[in-house]
Amino acid sequence: MKITGFRAQPYQIKLHRPIGDANCPEGGQFMPGQALFLDTDQGVSGISFGGGALVSQIVEHVLLGEDPRGVRGLWNRMVDYVFKGGHRGEAAAAVSALDIALWDLKARLNGEPIQVSAAPDFEGARLLTGRNLFKNAGPLHEPANVTIHMVNSIAYRMCLVAEGRYDACISLAGKSDWDIAAAELILSEAGGVNTNSHGQDFAYNLPDPRHKSVISAGPALHAHVLQFLETIDRPPGARW
Repeated sequence: MKITGFRAQPYQIKLHRPIGDANCPEGGQFMPGQALFLDTDQGVSGISFGGGALVSQIVEHVLLGEDPRGVRGLWNRMVDYVFKGGHRGEAAAAVSALDIALWDLKARLNGEPIQVSAAPDFEGARLLTGRNLFKNAGPLHEPANVTIHMVNSIAYRMCLVAEGRYDACISLAGKSDWDIAAAELILSEAGGVNTNSHGQDFAYNLPDPRHKSVISAGPALHAHVLQFLETIDRPPGARW
């Protein structure tokens, strides 16, 4: 089996009201996006979202002709390829989108759906969050054995939780509809739970597209995270 190429399908979502910024104060009423399909010579494709301008270059120089089932090795080769230019911005967007497509493709080939982990609490957990999460935790709530990493892109972090490579994604910074909507679908299909820090489900396509926090995990650990957040003091000015 070999990777033969990719396809990109643009789409747009109509919003309830125009959303703009300093560069375009009048705003626009449509939110654009892109679905990414990574194709193989056996007619099976992996699906992801986003990717950006570097996808074509990475597919041509790294993935074309390769067996898509070696996902971890291909991820390392993609990261090595963009190393000199840095792993942020366009590079992170392209690598993360292709990595998600590769894992989706592997799951389809194996006939095995991705699945969130069954971790019940923080002990031994692998978390995608800031290193100060436990700074204000008391001795009864600070875990003795936890691994904390951070990678760019909230959507990528949520998908890493969906496929069980990490146990939870905890973001106490504001996000918008377009940051998390597609990844939430993937996470929910993998059995995960996605809410804000108060346990409230996200509602999309409302006049205000912003969300104050994102907690993504399997059901048991998600409940544990919410309980933990109730034990620490919210810093002055915190919006979560």
